Amino acid sequence: MTRRILVLAGEPSGDLHGARIISALAELVPDVEIEAVGGPRMARAGATLRRSIDGLSAMGFVEILHKIPAHLDLLRRLQRDFAARRYDLVITVDYPGFHLRVAQAAKRAGIPVLAYIAPQLWA
Repeated sequence: MTRRILVLAGEPSGDLHGARIISALAELVPDVEIEAVGGPRMARAGATLRRSIDGLSAMGFVEILHKIPAHLDLLRRLQRDFAARRYDLVITVDYPGFHLRVAQAAKRAGIPVLAYIAPQLWA
């Protein structure tokens, strides 16, 4: 039975960590199908990219405001996909502001979520 996993990153550092996860999963889990929201490293590691992270990451308040529509569109697409295509697992890599919402949507759809590099409390 093929296992379907979605791995999500939101910035280049998450792409690096996500690529390592994807490589390990491909080696350790037979018959795994991995889709990703990520960058070139995750694609090279073997994931089928659902969306590139280009245009998602932002620094500073004004830049973040300009990225909100892209994030909302991606969240709506993922919510529809969670309802239509059953993943066995969703793995989020850092990027907590967005990934917490994705995790809630996956959980509502009955899909387990693993947070790699969990959200942090900044001092």
